[in-house]
Amino acid sequence: MNKRAQTIPIYVFLTLMLAFATANSYLTVRFIGQSSGRGWIATMDHDRLVVAQANPTGPASVLHAGDEIIDLKGLQSPGVPAATSQTWMVKSGYRYSITVSRDGQSQTFNLQTVPYNRTFVSGSLMASVVVPWVFLLTALTIFLLRRNDGQVQLLAVMLGSFIFDGPFESAGVAQIALWTFVVGGVWLLPYPFRPSYTSF
Repeated sequence: MNKRAQTIPIYVFLTLMLAFATANSYLTVRFIGQSSGRGWIATMDHDRLVVAQANPTGPASVLHAGDEIIDLKGLQSPGVPAATSQTWMVKSGYRYSITVSRDGQSQTFNLQTVPYNRTFVSGSLMASVVVPWVFLLTALTIFLLRRNDGQVQLLAVMLGSFIFDGPFESAGVAQIALWTFVVGGVWLLPYPFRPSYTSF
């Protein structure tokens, strides 16, 4: 295989990873803009739905860990996101009502979601947008400058393989890109280390 053909899998790989980074960046920005924090997390405890964690300084400070959730309904629309969902795709200020059982007594609270704090927003943008693009653009730059150098090819693939494993990952594109590299990976090795198929 000539050197030009050897670069084809890398072109495909980097193109798919660029698509992944674009989709991931879009999903991250959309998530931050269209969702908000509620200040508590629910989980199933056997056959009971309970509050697992509640931020004492958050918008739902009245809730306590261990509260059994009896009812949850939206005050602005008929539907309400699932209690067990880690994130709610509702904008800040979404009002809802939650009824819990605490120490044998039912209590109802009217609450609303709030914007994510700056630490969460900046951390999410850094991890899901800035860092992946820095790695990918670095990989693309060094590859285009010395595309026929086997070691540079491996370095470009290593840098381009950076994937943020988080809630905003568009995993399908990333997995396709990685399998493209694995299937064609033998041709990405520098010539001295590539296996020989010459008949004896």
